[in-house]
Amino acid sequence: MAHFGPIRLRLKNFKMSLSNFSRTRGSCLYALIDPAEPTQYRYIGKAKNPTKRFTRHIHEATTSSKNFHRVNWLRKVILEGRLPEMKVLAIFEDHEIAHMERRAIAAYRKAGHDLTNGTLGGDGCDPPTSETRARMSAAKKAAFARPDVKKRYSAALKAAHARPDVRAKLSAAKARPDVKERHSAAVKAAMARSDVKEMHSAAMKSAYANPDVRAKLSAALKVAHARPEVKERHRAAVKAAMARPDVKERHRAALKAALARPEVQIARLTRQLERLSCRVA
Repeated sequence: MAHFGPIRLRLKNFKMSLSNFSRTRGSCLYALIDPAEPTQYRYIGKAKNPTKRFTRHIHEATTSSKNFHRVNWLRKVILEGRLPEMKVLAIFEDHEIAHMERRAIAAYRKAGHDLTNGTLGGDGCDPPTSETRARMSAAKKAAFARPDVKKRYSAALKAAHARPDVRAKLSAAKARPDVKERHSAAVKAAMARSDVKEMHSAAMKSAYANPDVRAKLSAALKVAHARPEVKERHRAAVKAAMARPDVKERHRAALKAALARPEVQIARLTRQLERLSCRVA
């Protein structure tokens, strides 16, 4: 951070040079530039007051720990001893600026400018570009590979789900037909992938190997199946599934595989002997 002091001193001169724009009606379309590459625009933005906007850019880069592409670029330029420059490209009416920002970002990107904009422009709420999505995905994967991040995330989720208002909102959202449909489609698409199936299978096996998990699941199933409507839905679902030839075939193959296991055969024989002993008694 040794270079940030001189940068802040030079920033005062910048504020004075743009003071006339601060009083201009409308909104400015501007570009941020590295003085070392004056012909390359690195960020396109809009501002009612470019002086304040530029100051926020510098403040964000020198004081925050944000990891955005724009912030990282600004930080790099400043640490190399240069003050990024702001070039006001045009002034538009407030109702035009969002549209013009979109057009400018698309045009300059097409012209070969390596922009650090994370969105397509406008109000900043557009879907992120493919490059931004890739960077976000990589950052999230790297973060969740850390045990401390996983632990904090898990603790936050548990704390949220312990709140009755959060559970009520989740329950209401899940009950919506459109949410159910989207969730069902997403699950089907995910489970169609062999890698997801393998991970799901491994996770289920690991969970069922835990006696506590088996006990909780058994208790939850008993409570659920004590309700007549749950019993009826389950019976109807089983009948519908078993009416399909592919399900029947898979069920038959699974039974044969299970009955071929020695421990299953011993368990069956033990139960038969117990029944016989009860009859004799």
